[in-house]
Amino acid sequence: MMQAKLSNSECYLNLSNKKKLVLENQLFRRVFIKTCEKNGCHPLKSSVTGIIQIPLWLTFTFSIRYLSGFQLYPQSDSNNLIADPSLNVPCSSFLLPSICTLAGLANVELACLRRPLFFNPKSNSVIPDPLPYNAVRFVGWVGNLALFACCSFFPKAFVIYWCTSSIHQLCVHLLIMHPCLRRLLGLWTIPHEGHHPYKVLLNSMYHRYNILKLLQNKKS
Repeated sequence: MMQAKLSNSECYLNLSNKKKLVLENQLFRRVFIKTCEKNGCHPLKSSVTGIIQIPLWLTFTFSIRYLSGFQLYPQSDSNNLIADPSLNVPCSSFLLPSICTLAGLANVELACLRRPLFFNPKSNSVIPDPLPYNAVRFVGWVGNLALFACCSFFPKAFVIYWCTSSIHQLCVHLLIMHPCLRRLLGLWTIPHEGHHPYKVLLNSMYHRYNILKLLQNKKS
């Protein structure tokens, strides 16, 4: 509907292709925000999960630090409250940090893949995501890779909690996409995902990851 209105506008037709894309994205965001506010679903509500999860994650992390007797300063004195001594020593396993990092990166990519795809009507190619989204994705990658580098210096109790937390978050995100579960919890179905969110997710992976396109072309 919005595209049909723009096609009848002389001002829009006189713009360059780059300016047309900018105008379309601006109008889409404006319509999206107004529609959300009209239905009582403000876009800021989508950040509630992160607002709750991040403080809880930090709280549990510092609690485990206290229980494991991890010392930030050599001169500090603290007692180990975790009974198993193997959890109080630095993690020497490569498997746990790897699983933790992969699960964290999967969460970052899942958030990216669930964003709607926009196609250029002339070239039929995917319009790149805006810079703020790419910046958040980059921060997520840097944070998870930094966490992987720090895992060998922290007690194993830290790494087990981080690994469990990342896997739990990934499973919750995948489960909450299911339409039946969303209806059961009273959550609206995301418009661009419809009743087949996992198919939409796979389609988004195909269009966003060039390596999948190359593999598909080789098979065909």
